[in-house]
Amino acid sequence: MEIISREIGLSNVHVIRGEKTVIIDTGCYRNKAGMANELYLMGVDPKEISLIIVTHGHFDHCGNLKVLKELTGAPILAHEKAVKFLETGEFAPYVTRGEWGQMFFDMVKGSPLDITPGVTPDIVVGDEDFDLKPYGVNGKIVYSPGHVNNNISVVLDTGEAFCGDTIVINPFNNFTGTGALFCDDREALDKTMARLYKEANVYYSGHGGPFTKDQIIVDPE
Repeated sequence: MEIISREIGLSNVHVIRGEKTVIIDTGCYRNKAGMANELYLMGVDPKEISLIIVTHGHFDHCGNLKVLKELTGAPILAHEKAVKFLETGEFAPYVTRGEWGQMFFDMVKGSPLDITPGVTPDIVVGDEDFDLKPYGVNGKIVYSPGHVNNNISVVLDTGEAFCGDTIVINPFNNFTGTGALFCDDREALDKTMARLYKEANVYYSGHGGPFTKDQIIVDPE
């Protein structure tokens, strides 16, 4: 198995090469030529991608879904609660979490929001685990609410988790990891992080990382 990561715009895009190739999240919007170049820089042939997974409906994670669909022909997988955001190009609201979340919001507020061309997912999952073995990856989709209610993670049998914004870089604490700086449900986030701690050892984030368990610090409330 091979994992390739690259920041595209504001967030990380991850490629898993197993028996087949899966891409997780898409970064901020690029036109078709721009996204083809990003894949080239990752050493990925668009036609090798068998599945496109979006962790949640925020513009910096799903901006290139439509472009990737056109380039690869691969199906898009998303949580059922993300569908309306992906189809309309809108996104779930940002709710700050604790002191660090508010500090981060104050730092980035007023930044322009990227465009997100609307697209309809081909595979819609619910809250139950979803096996990825038919798509050539030994792992599963895990519903991971907390950051937003449409968040999902990929957990591989080998102990790697790709968790979107459930765990992110903490720019205020020596660039360690922390739980989501934006969180619409603290209880759900705590449960999600507890499960990921149990089932994984390395955490690939939408922002920063990858992190090990001892690199993640929970912020004060």
